[in-house]
Amino acid sequence: MEYNSRIHICCDGVLNLKGFNSSCCGKKEYNSGIHTCCGGVINLKGFNSSCCGKKEYNSGIHTCCGGVINLKGFNSSCCGKMEYNSRIHICCNGVLALKGLNSTC
Repeated sequence: MEYNSRIHICCDGVLNLKGFNSSCCGKKEYNSGIHTCCGGVINLKGFNSSCCGKKEYNSGIHTCCGGVINLKGFNSSCCGKMEYNSRIHICCNGVLALKGLNSTC
């Protein structure tokens, strides 16, 4: 298919009118200056935007653990879908335990 790239953008074989800051999200065109594309879903872009599956989140105050958005705590790490403090806990095969001296799984 032939098209004028000054006025159109081709997204997964679908011709869209080109807008300001045009990018593709699947077959749809979106403005990447004010939106994010997360897993094929267009979301409004927020502060410190990151994607967690199909959702947009603020990575300054949240973490994404296994597709679940959690509030970010101190020394944040993920254990499956849970956020935890890696200074006081250890994650062993998806199970949280208190850290002791020389803790290993």
